[in-house]
Amino acid sequence: MPAPERKTYTQTPKQSPYCANRDMITPLGTITNLEEMKHFVLTSLGSPVICVELSDEQLTNVIIQAVKFCHKYYNGTGSYLDYIKLTLFPGCTHYKICQDLQDVIDLEVSSWLGDINQMFTIPHSMLYHQTMNFTFTGQCYGNNTGYGDILGNWEASLVYLKEFKNNFGEFYQSRYNNLTKELSVWPTPKKHTDVLMKVYKKEKAINLFNDIDFQRLVIAWAGMRWTMNLRKFNMQLAGGGTLNADSMYGSFKEDYDKVVEQISGEFPGVAFVEMSH
Repeated sequence: MPAPERKTYTQTPKQSPYCANRDMITPLGTITNLEEMKHFVLTSLGSPVICVELSDEQLTNVIIQAVKFCHKYYNGTGSYLDYIKLTLFPGCTHYKICQDLQDVIDLEVSSWLGDINQMFTIPHSMLYHQTMNFTFTGQCYGNNTGYGDILGNWEASLVYLKEFKNNFGEFYQSRYNNLTKELSVWPTPKKHTDVLMKVYKKEKAINLFNDIDFQRLVIAWAGMRWTMNLRKFNMQLAGGGTLNADSMYGSFKEDYDKVVEQISGEFPGVAFVEMSH
C-alpha cells in the first residue's frame, strides 16, 4: 500500500488592514534628507522655470532656523511630550542630558516618598485597608456615616495621599539649559534617588520636513530671503515684464505671518518673537 502523500503548508504573515488598504499616492514625494528638502523649496519658489537666486548656504540656514523655530514654538509637532528616568546622586547638582530635549517640565520621585519597601508605605496601607476591604474609619468631609461607598472611599484615599505627599514627600526643583544640555537639580538627595522627568523632546528634522505647516514656513522664509537679495536689482523678464521685489517680499511675508499665526493659534499662550529674515 503506497504511503499517503505528504502535504506541506506555507504560512504567510497576515497583512494588517492598514497595509492592505494603504493609499499608494500618499508616500510619493516624501522628503528623506536635507538635499531633497532644499530641492522641494526651490521648485516651490519657481525653479527651474525662474532662476531663484539663493546660495546653497543661505537656503540651508533658512531650513535650520525653521527647524529651531518649530522645536521652540511648535509643541506637539516640533516638540512632543515624553518621560525619562533619571537617577539623582548625593552631592551632585548638575547632570548632562544626552538626549535632544527642548525643555524639562517637572521632576517626580518614582518611589513616592523615597521608600524602598512599598509593602510598608502609607500608600500601600491606605489603599489596601480603605479600598480593598471597602471600609472607611473616622470622619471624611464632615460625614459620620461614611463617604460614598466604594468609589467614595477610593476618592477620599487619593485626596489623603495627595495631601500626605504635599506635607512629607520628596520634591526637587530643576532648571534645564537647552544650550549646554545641562540639568540643575536642588536640593541634592541624601541617597540615590530615581526620578521621572516630564520633558519635551525635539522632533527629528527629517520628520519635520514632511509636515505641511513646516514646509509652508520654509517656503515663505526662503522667499523672503530671496526677494531681499533682489531688492538691489531691477529685474527685466524675457517677455518684457519686470519683477517687483518689494511686492514679492510682501507676499512671502504675508504667507509667513499666516503660518506663524496658525501655529500660535494651535498653542495659545506661547510667546512668539519676530525672527530675523
